[in-house]
Amino acid sequence: MSSTATNRQSDKFMVRLPDGMRERLAAAARANRRSMNAELIVHLETALAASGAEPAKPAPASN
Repeated sequence: MSSTATNRQSDKFMVRLPDGMRERLAAAARANRRSMNAELIVHLETALAASGAEPAKPAPASN
């Protein structure tokens, strides 16, 4: 899993889920003792890694 922490200042992206997917995601999150957001990020990172997609590099901090 990525070491990049998420927070309220992270980029926000709204997504429409097919029927039943929210419940499946919620069940997986409960089973893994994670928030639904954290569970979704784990699944996205796993899928991106499997596809060979490179993770985004964080932008340098501005002063």
